[in-house]
Amino acid sequence: MRGRKKLHLLKAINMKNLLLSALLLSPFIAQAQEEFFTPELIKSSNTGAIIIRSGTYNKSGDTSATAITTLRYAEGRLQTKETRSLNAKVSGSSSTYAYTEGKLAKAESGLGSKVFSAENYFYNTEGRLDSVVKTFQGKFQNKIVYQYDVKGRVSKMETLDAERKPFSITAYVYNLADQRTTEKYYEMIDGQSKLAHTCTYFYDGSGQLNSGNKISYIGGANETTSYTWEDGKPVKVVKEKNGRKSEWKMIRYEAMR
Repeated sequence: MRGRKKLHLLKAINMKNLLLSALLLSPFIAQAQEEFFTPELIKSSNTGAIIIRSGTYNKSGDTSATAITTLRYAEGRLQTKETRSLNAKVSGSSSTYAYTEGKLAKAESGLGSKVFSAENYFYNTEGRLDSVVKTFQGKFQNKIVYQYDVKGRVSKMETLDAERKPFSITAYVYNLADQRTTEKYYEMIDGQSKLAHTCTYFYDGSGQLNSGNKISYIGGANETTSYTWEDGKPVKVVKEKNGRKSEWKMIRYEAMR
């Protein structure tokens, strides 16, 4: 997701290569709204670290900070991620990333020096991400398999559960400008796929994404996420649930030293 004032939607392969996913959504989809950091953005901005301050809104609209996440880069590649909770009762977390031939190969996450989960990345003969295998405490947890269209864009993503049975399917639709416009997420229920939610992305006249809407069909709240950019970098993300502001993120950058 990017633009001068508004955040531009990323292509999924870049999101995965930086592994800014597992935080934001299920093992890949948008867990913490960090998927807008592309390798191109990092290199062009000479970024050494990105600091994300996260928080929530109360019913009166007042804000409170809940966590600070620091992403550290070297040569345009994410090296470590550390999240510090601002709640003394909640533990923080850290992740490290390893690369092979310039591609993300493994990510490990845990508390302190103890690793709890790992993600291993596998690529096809064309160099595209083929699958991601996630383990928790050494045991298989899930596997994500990717499919691509004739233009090399991610068209489908299937998640297999701990028993290696289909758990969910995500399908993507793009416009003629190769911008992702729709994401449909299906859950497998009694052997049948059932539409759980749809995300729709909206762009302005210059092709910049300015918001994304999520409509849930199986419980959950409907959400709208808006993005703000300054000087070519995302600086603010605000999420609303059922018409009320619920979460926010403020982002700042540190140059490489």
